[in-house]
Order: sequence, then C-alpha cells, then structure tokens
Amino acid sequence: MELKTQIRQRLLAFSGADLRDATIGLLNSLGYQSKKTLDLDITQEANHALTYVF
Repeated sequence: MELKTQIRQRLLAFSGADLRDATIGLLNSLGYQSKKTLDLDITQEANHALTYVF
C-alpha cells in the first residue's frame, strides 16, 4: 500500500476509533514503533496541569 494512502486511512480512523489506538496506528504508519506508552489521567486537574507542560 502506498504510504500516502496508508497515512490518509490512519487519519480518517481518528473520526471513529479510540484516540489512543488511532494515534498509535498513525505513528506506526510513519515508521515509529515503541512498546512504551503513557497512560494519562483524564481528570480536569490532570488536563489543566498538562497545559503547562505542553
């Protein structure tokens, strides 16, 4: 499959898939693969704190 087509399909997956799974799929299609992941807390406090990190 052509890389451009694969990336397009991975981007379209964001509309109906789990955000984490869609992101991993996109990164994999770009050639990045890692077994390391970070599970973030989804509370308001955690989201507020992340605005200062990123």
